[in-house]
Amino acid sequence: MTLRRKCYRWCLQFEAMKDREIRIALYSTFFGAILGVIISYSLLNHHNQRETKHCISRKPEETKRTCPVCPKITCPSVSAGKLQLSGDIMDFIDNHMDAQRHSPLLLAWTRLTSSPNYYLSLPPPEKDSTISHAIITKGSWNDDVIATFCHWMNAARQDSYFVDVGAYVGTVTLGVAACGHSVLAFEPHSANFKLLEESVALNPSYASNIWTYQKALGNTTGTTCVSASSSEQGNARIVPGTSLDYHCPQGTVAMTTLDAAAKDLDIWAINIDVQGFDPAVLAGSWKHISGKFPPKFLRFKIETGMYNWQALNLEKNLNEILTGMQNLGYSLRDEDNDIVVNIDRFLGNVGHFATYMTAVFHGR
Repeated sequence: MTLRRKCYRWCLQFEAMKDREIRIALYSTFFGAILGVIISYSLLNHHNQRETKHCISRKPEETKRTCPVCPKITCPSVSAGKLQLSGDIMDFIDNHMDAQRHSPLLLAWTRLTSSPNYYLSLPPPEKDSTISHAIITKGSWNDDVIATFCHWMNAARQDSYFVDVGAYVGTVTLGVAACGHSVLAFEPHSANFKLLEESVALNPSYASNIWTYQKALGNTTGTTCVSASSSEQGNARIVPGTSLDYHCPQGTVAMTTLDAAAKDLDIWAINIDVQGFDPAVLAGSWKHISGKFPPKFLRFKIETGMYNWQALNLEKNLNEILTGMQNLGYSLRDEDNDIVVNIDRFLGNVGHFATYMTAVFHGR
């Protein structure tokens, strides 16, 4: 091969290598630019997420740019009624502190759709994580149930009463009274009864419709023991079979029957919620239930695992009581408003759980 041809071949190889290096350089630059854009975008997005996460906690003067993804937080505007007391506010507070063992005074204004609103005196949430918490955060507790009670009482005979057994702080009592109806409220637990009295006193417009009694209702008369957990004050209950002389740290209370307490009164509706003692209350109301003008409506709680009928000292067990109400002309309905026909099957399905039952009188 001549020298000239060799030189020409070397020149071609050199040009090919040169073009390839140029292409490699261009490709490297192009892909490097794309990678740089991706990394920059990722870093910027991460920074924005950190800014978004902490934007609510920043003070206005520290926020240098708008943060549209953070919603504005506003509190609902509630127009509370004017707080009125018949006595001095300081006396009211002093009496509360003495009765509640220096537990703080907590007043709440309800926000109901079923009845006019009212004030309630509540235990702090650490003593009642259910009802107090619901009223403080939502403004109501069982609003739909209060609406049902008011609907029942709107058709009541003149001078008839609504009876609230286990009234607690007056949630149902004041709801029905605010609808313009007369209420008999029974609450045996001493601290809860004081809160009930305070709630009534805070609402003088409805107080004339309410009669309060610190008594336990059951199927006998005498004295009994009432106890409540320190963390669930709303679950105060009768302690059957307890030796009153040796173990009743929260004090004894008088017990009577509804038949004795409201002997000559016309009762239109009864609400019973006494933590499983409901069958005893029903048994002690039997003269009213079987009388000439029986209560038109009853709502009570079934907790078969709380007490047995021997502990309640009942002549009839729960099955016999409910069957007897059916025979008297009551239609029994479960919590879903379905008619209960077979009592044995219903109680078997309830088991050790709790449920509410409604009885509506349709006539004999």
